[in-house]
Amino acid sequence: MVRCGLAAVVLAGCVTVAPTYTCDPSDPDACVGPQGQVGTCEPSHSCSFPDPTCGSDGARYDSSAPVGRAGVCVVPAIPAVPVVVPAQAVTAGGFVEVEVQSPGNQGVIFDDAGSGTTTAAELLLSTGPCPPSNPIISAAPGSGCPTPFARFGELVNASAYCLVAGGGNVAGEIQLNVYPSIASPPACE
Repeated sequence: MVRCGLAAVVLAGCVTVAPTYTCDPSDPDACVGPQGQVGTCEPSHSCSFPDPTCGSDGARYDSSAPVGRAGVCVVPAIPAVPVVVPAQAVTAGGFVEVEVQSPGNQGVIFDDAGSGTTTAAELLLSTGPCPPSNPIISAAPGSGCPTPFARFGELVNASAYCLVAGGGNVAGEIQLNVYPSIASPPACE
């Protein structure tokens, strides 16, 4: 009996962590989940799967994505179609990342105004997929909306962008809004 217990401990210590999965965006069958759900191979070469907690057309990278990307929401920036990412929990000093995929050149307005936002946050935008590894191209520490909300606009091209919200001193939730090619987004609440 002791031998079985010792064998179990030895086997548990020999666990091999699976490598991250790299998919081919040109292969429509590259991303199929364990229960057969069909996902999307994003330009980052990682799989995302539909997730209503990331907005009506949103998806989330699964656990096979690299560290820092796994679990991040991915939303499309389709011209004239607003995207609301429902409130995401954030710790004091923490942040929430959302990857925004733009199909072409357009102006996009980003904000965190809405009933889902319960804490002040700074918004930052970086080129490339999440996690942000490129320089920040825009930042909004509360501009355009009354406190605690932040809003800014940016001209983007056909690419992925990482929108980061957070850095506040108080834990809470942050609702993120993406307004592609919309001249007049709704007023901040």
